[in-house]
Formats: sequence, structure tokens, C-alpha cells
Amino acid sequence: MKKYDLIYYWQNYLTNQDNIDIKPDSYVLKFALINSYSRDFFCNWYSFKSPQELIGFIRFVVIPSTYITKAFGREENTIFLDALDDYETIDLIEENENSDKYNILKEINYDYEMVKSLKSNFTLEKLKKFINITNARTNATFGIFSKLEFFTNVNEIGKELVKEFEDDDMLDELESHMDLNKKQILALFDGIDKNPFMLKRLGTYLSNTLEF
Repeated sequence: MKKYDLIYYWQNYLTNQDNIDIKPDSYVLKFALINSYSRDFFCNWYSFKSPQELIGFIRFVVIPSTYITKAFGREENTIFLDALDDYETIDLIEENENSDKYNILKEINYDYEMVKSLKSNFTLEKLKKFINITNARTNATFGIFSKLEFFTNVNEIGKELVKEFEDDDMLDELESHMDLNKKQILALFDGIDKNPFMLKRLGTYLSNTLEF
């Protein structure tokens, strides 16, 4: 069994994830979890050197955190962020008296099947399908939802950030938070994976955009 299949690995991973650490030549995932009932919001950036590590994070962190929050977040008035295995996550939800329990179980079982499919045959197309389905799930039913943004490497982040903020007519907000103008933001990310100094500083810049 590989370390990415061990729950203890991911529990330690979250414990030691104090700062954003973007690695060169890695997949990058932005994970946001929102509880509109309690007005709690979590968001962080993660990077993974291999598909197996990325899939492990989705299986042991993203899926449990999302669905335990959906099941308990309104009653407990909080967001749940932790690493759990498949069986423990499903057991906790099945024991819950949430009126939406069966809808939650339907979604989570679909997600675990998608993870199994990704693990046996990883493709970017299948990963993006999973992310699109996750992001398309409306918050109208639960008031609690997650959002994933995926980048095949760190260089893509600058263009996507600029595009996202321009589409929302909020580019000035991004420039203010990063203390850079548009050209400087794009230049920062162009070839940043070959610049260890700037790559190390990247966590600070991304931290300034987490609330968006």
C-alpha cells in the first residue's frame, strides 16, 4: 500500500500544512469550503507532485471535509476540515439525522466511484469532469458547498487569476491584495517554477487572494 492510500499520511499532512507550499512541476489545487449558514469560509492552495498524491488528497480530505460539513455544518454551525477514510465518512453520515442525508450519500458515493476510476486510469479529462460536477452542485439545497480550481502547473495560476478577477470586474482588488499590477502578476508567474526564491514567496501572494 502506497503512503497516499494511508489515512495517517493525510492526517499528518494537514497537521503540518501551516504555510502554502507550492512545488515546481506540480499540479496545483485550490480548495474552498463554504458554510453560508454559519458564514464560515475555508480556502487554501495545495500542490502535488503526482496524480496519486492529488487523488489521495481528494479522497481523504476534500470529499470527507465537504460531506461531513454538509451533514453536520448547519447544526454545528461550523466547517469540518480533516482527513477520514471512505468507511468512516459514510458511517458518520448514515448515523446523522440530517433530512438531506440520502442526497448527501448519493453524491458522496458518486464521488468515491469517480476517485476509483481516476486511481485506476488517471486522465486530466476525467479529473476536470469530477471538478466540474463538484462545482456545479448548487448551494440552494444545503447552503454548504465546496469549490475546486485545478491547474496543471504553477505557471497557469497567474493567467487564471487575472482572467477570473477581470471577468468579475475586480482586477483592481487583485492588484491591491498582491501589491502588483496586471503585467507584474503575469510576469511573476511566467517561469516561476524555475525561480526558487519567487516560488517560495508565492505562498504569501496567494494567501492575499484566499478570500476571493
